[in-house]
Amino acid sequence: MPLRFLPHLGRQQLDTCIGLGLALASAVLGLANLTGSPGLAEDEGTYTAQAFAAFDGRLAPYTYWYDHPPVGWLSMALPAWLLHAVGLPDGTFIGAARGVAVLATALSVVLLYRLSRLLRLRRGAAILGCLLLVLSPLSGALLRQAYLDVIALPWLLGTFVLLFPPRSALRPHILAGVCFALAVLTKETTALAGPALLVALMHRKRWSTCTFSVVGFLAAGALALSFYPLMALLRGELLHSSDKVSLQDALAYQFLTRSGSVGLFEAGSARQELLGSWWAQDPWLLGLELLGALIALARRSRRWILVYLVFAAAPLVLGSGYLPAMYIIASLPFLALGAAAGADAAWGLARRRLALDGAKQARVRRALGALACLTALSVTSQHWAPALTQRLSEDANADWRRALEYVQTQVPTEDTVLVPYSMWQDVAFTRGNDPWRVIATEKLDLDSAFATHHPQGWRGVTWVVVGPIVTQNIEHLGLTGPERP
Repeated sequence: MPLRFLPHLGRQQLDTCIGLGLALASAVLGLANLTGSPGLAEDEGTYTAQAFAAFDGRLAPYTYWYDHPPVGWLSMALPAWLLHAVGLPDGTFIGAARGVAVLATALSVVLLYRLSRLLRLRRGAAILGCLLLVLSPLSGALLRQAYLDVIALPWLLGTFVLLFPPRSALRPHILAGVCFALAVLTKETTALAGPALLVALMHRKRWSTCTFSVVGFLAAGALALSFYPLMALLRGELLHSSDKVSLQDALAYQFLTRSGSVGLFEAGSARQELLGSWWAQDPWLLGLELLGALIALARRSRRWILVYLVFAAAPLVLGSGYLPAMYIIASLPFLALGAAAGADAAWGLARRRLALDGAKQARVRRALGALACLTALSVTSQHWAPALTQRLSEDANADWRRALEYVQTQVPTEDTVLVPYSMWQDVAFTRGNDPWRVIATEKLDLDSAFATHHPQGWRGVTWVVVGPIVTQNIEHLGLTGPERP
């Protein structure tokens, strides 16, 4: 029913207003101190540079080696350019890329609310799930960074929204296949949602078009995915070659030869540290979700949530390969959805068991609402508020800005400078976008074209910008050694 203070709005109009309001709150909170916290990551600079390289007709400023499909940064390009053109949020290129991530997060909030309502969650539970996503310290830090995982979220959530149309229809499920393919072509790890999507697609007990929907979903998705290897084939880079990059070599590196870490159950493993860092940032989101997903098993149409989280957790629990800190991003909306679904199921169970009539139900609802508010106040004041205050006030990138200003104003434009990828686009823009006059740190070793442009090797580099982020990236890529200066 419509809220009392909005009696003129119908259910759909009210849900639209609530969804847009939640998205606005997410955007306002995300834009606050956007380039101050958290610290800039090298991957953000990489995707920023690749996005703006699209305006020069290239997939990357350096050799594109199929590290990821290009849909993610290509979709970032135009909105990032528009934000930078108007000087938002701070006039830097990487700040504009973060602005796109904030917009993608706001869209994800709208889609999460819509998905919750399609799953027949009560309005209060749907709002709860969105607030968990917006206010959680874990998602608050990760979803404002220019990662491909953040850009993939609207595609992934949109896929699930299309699987639950108000009326049985084939077209939304075909579109869902395309949407899922775009999510995978934005960030490959979203492919782990495949089993959950199939479970969600077949959630109805009686469905005469079930077979057609599954076939349409799979066929449309496979057709859209095929454009990536087709692109590699047309470029002559599909299979291994000794003198050029290839999609085959990139896949072999990502899944077979890339250095990783020991398993989760090995003492002191990187996986343990990663999981511990996620838990330390927000145990409430993770804990409430686990409980909520189990409670939500009672509803057939919501069981896919647990299926998704089980498959998403499999690489963390069972694998031993490389696992980045941003891996959890794709699971964050579904963690929040699991908690909301659990709360909704618990309320429905309480109503049935207590056999509440209208008057009793209102009193119990007020009591539970007061209890929920007190619990939320306790959680936010003790755990979430300090993290939110720090995110809105700290300046983790002050040294980065000072270094950027120095390079832009003090380093002669004819000199060759080695800079971190997080700074590359902003420095290169002022020097003619020459990737071999302004060089991203790791490209000195990892791109064979460096030897062509600088036959004298590292001696051709005049200036080097070094900081903690640069040192960490060099160590991560294994570019340290006694033979290196």
